[in-house]
Amino acid sequence: MKRIIIGIVALVMALSSTGCSEAKLSSEVDNSRIENSKTSSDSEAVLDTSSEEETSRDNEPQLNNSKVIASGDCGENGDNVKWKLHEDGLLVIEGSGKMKDYPIDRGAIGGGWGNSEKNNVDTTPWRDYNEKIKSVVVSDGVIHLGQGSFSNTNIESLVLPNGLDSFNFFSLVNCETLKTIKLSKSIRNIVEDAPNEVDEYPILYGQRGLEYIDVDEDNEYFSSIDGVLYNKDQTELLCCPPQKREIKIPDSVKRIRSYAFSGCESLEKIDFPESVEDIGAHAFAGCIKFTTFDIPEKVKTINSHTFSNCTNLTDIVIPDGVTNIGMGAFDICKNLEFVTIPSSVTAIGMFAFEGCEKLKIKCTSGSYAEEYAKEHKIKYELIG
Repeated sequence: MKRIIIGIVALVMALSSTGCSEAKLSSEVDNSRIENSKTSSDSEAVLDTSSEEETSRDNEPQLNNSKVIASGDCGENGDNVKWKLHEDGLLVIEGSGKMKDYPIDRGAIGGGWGNSEKNNVDTTPWRDYNEKIKSVVVSDGVIHLGQGSFSNTNIESLVLPNGLDSFNFFSLVNCETLKTIKLSKSIRNIVEDAPNEVDEYPILYGQRGLEYIDVDEDNEYFSSIDGVLYNKDQTELLCCPPQKREIKIPDSVKRIRSYAFSGCESLEKIDFPESVEDIGAHAFAGCIKFTTFDIPEKVKTINSHTFSNCTNLTDIVIPDGVTNIGMGAFDICKNLEFVTIPSSVTAIGMFAFEGCEKLKIKCTSGSYAEEYAKEHKIKYELIG
């Protein structure tokens, strides 16, 4: 009987102990769930905050988890435009309105291709971080990029927003690491109007590493073929990236814009169509790999500084029908040995062959070119 009673007591005690353990376990689980829920909630709150900061846009990364290391205002006249720089080198310009201008002395740049030295006149609010900046995204809502905005930075790519109606490469002076840029569909102007004494301003200023200019296919003013920039109907070639090695110009092109190939030091070959009638000033200045050049037959004027500083140019034939060779057209072509000038040429500008110490002019007897050679004490050879 005692054994039965003792067994019952032991059973009751065991059940009581199990219940306490289960209660304790249940309590621990509940506490754990509360803690996990709290942690999860805190994590979601952080993620939500990050998502608000990095609003997803078509022209901007979905989410940049890189830490923001600097930020501030860059709006013009109180416009709500702000900037922030991420630790990974992404500079984001966002908000609405116009950016401030950060002027750079045009005279400090030189030529259409800029200086090899970085311009030290920089007033941008992120100037202390220029070497860290690797890419730039400008968000929708920004309608004007400030002059000199991203000059002297190490950016490799630039995405421009829809809504931006004008863009000037003067915003990117001496950005030698810039490789690609895409013009959005809204852009209708890419270069400021030049003063009366200047024909046209360059499009590029020191973007020596540029490989490709892309254009949104819905843009009504510009187009791109193999990374070369044209007007929309492709009757004018506007700009060739300096890293291009060869180019075939389409048959529709009638004009090569001033400075179009300035500083294209890698360019070795150009296929011209017969349609080209006009080549602008400085168009091929600094194309150092050319040894000769086939000027299209319809061209009537060699404009000022068209072939300036083509240091490896050795021989060139001016087509019959050309009437004028502009100022400095071949200056600093130090290896130029022969220029054939037809009798149709009736004017040669100042310094047209300045620095061409090896030069001999080939021309016809009694021509203006013969008189020019005699007057300027240049060797000449009569032909025809």
